[in-house]
Amino acid sequence: MAFTQIGHRKTETGNTNHMSNFDDFDSLLNTRASDIKQSINIPTGTWVWEVKTVKATQKPNSAEGSVLVVLTPIEPCDDVDPAEFRTWSDQGSDEVVFYSVSGTRQRVGAEIRSLMERIGLEGNRTPASMYGERFLAHLRWDENKRDVTRPWSRLTNFSPLPKAKDEDEPTGKLVPATLSDDLPF
Repeated sequence: MAFTQIGHRKTETGNTNHMSNFDDFDSLLNTRASDIKQSINIPTGTWVWEVKTVKATQKPNSAEGSVLVVLTPIEPCDDVDPAEFRTWSDQGSDEVVFYSVSGTRQRVGAEIRSLMERIGLEGNRTPASMYGERFLAHLRWDENKRDVTRPWSRLTNFSPLPKAKDEDEPTGKLVPATLSDDLPF
């Protein structure tokens, strides 16, 4: 699966008091840069991820477009370093990872279908129905040759969550045909 990572960042939701030492953006502008806490990346390892947004865009007068998938880490698995997790969690842990699949409708469709199969979604589901789904994937950080201070996040080894003993039937989750265009950024 050839996902193109287009960024990661902290969201502005949740309790941000523990993420910084300023109360609002005005006080940020009057805080010495050396006093502003640095952000810590999500620790590497396998995580339970949740799809927060699925959005399609198409260039005007073009056969090409993209699908943006916004993911957030929900729960670390055993291979995530506990000390790194505590440090990251103490800073706020409201981080999301953005992935974009771009190209022709056929190429994007084939890659999204492959992702859906890998995370265990039934073939009768739509890509829009990925919203809210949870799955396992391994996160690693790759060097960014343009800016060494901002590594690229990479997700690999996608798989469905293990089913509970009583969970043999599909959930039959219904999702509206059109998702909101409001993204969390």
